[in-house]
Amino acid sequence: MTLKSQIPDDARHSFLNPDEFAEEITYTPFGGPPVSINAVIARKQIEADEQDQGHVLENQCEVYLANRAASGVLSVQKGKDTLSFPEQPGGSPVSWFVVDVINKDDGMWRLLVQK
Repeated sequence: MTLKSQIPDDARHSFLNPDEFAEEITYTPFGGPPVSINAVIARKQIEADEQDQGHVLENQCEVYLANRAASGVLSVQKGKDTLSFPEQPGGSPVSWFVVDVINKDDGMWRLLVQK
């Protein structure tokens, strides 16, 4: 077993474990049915890029989810796929849409989402 082959399992069993860092969200792929999956949500004020330096993006979050069919998603459509989760833990879910794919590797997606 190599480190590269362990990464997807580590992501699923450690980071995406609701007893550790993750919480359950609803992911709805464009044109498909909603599915419940575990994700890590970075709820923070995101700083804008250089051209808009000093501005804060309050209605955006970063979401980390598995890059696999059984417990995550295999493809993402920016501007079309939606997620549902609370703005703050324990709150009522609200709808978010995928703005950008920040990163993707063998184990996880890192998405920028916006209300």
